[in-house]
Amino acid sequence: MHLFFNMYVLFGFGSSVEQNFSNPQLWKSNFPGIEGFDGNAGLLSFAMLYILGIVFATLPSIRKHRDNPNYYSLGASGAVSAVLIVYIIMFPQNKLSFIFLPGIPIPAFVMGALFFAFESYMNKKGNSGIAHDAHLYGALWGL
Repeated sequence: MHLFFNMYVLFGFGSSVEQNFSNPQLWKSNFPGIEGFDGNAGLLSFAMLYILGIVFATLPSIRKHRDNPNYYSLGASGAVSAVLIVYIIMFPQNKLSFIFLPGIPIPAFVMGALFFAFESYMNKKGNSGIAHDAHLYGALWGL
């Protein structure tokens, strides 16, 4: 189920983020003086967001659990969280729905706040078998 949700979020939001990263106006307005923009900048930026999201989200967990031989964590949930948060920053007014509550649109920025609240709560609660701290650190990377 966890893998399904990660892939759903990555597929649903990742293409919009990558396309927006590929927008030359984004680069010219945020990075004046950049010359030689090509269409690969969006793909490269997205790849860097995702790969560095894995690193940024994983390192704190590895450090926290370094003395626990029974702790294991697989996946790239932190990177997917980074992609989600970047989408929310890019499109804060877009309406999103919970997969469990279809048809109830919520502004993306509200969904982002709910995401941080839920992940913080679940991280403190613990014992879920999910690395909620990786979700939080990945989301911070996205910010």
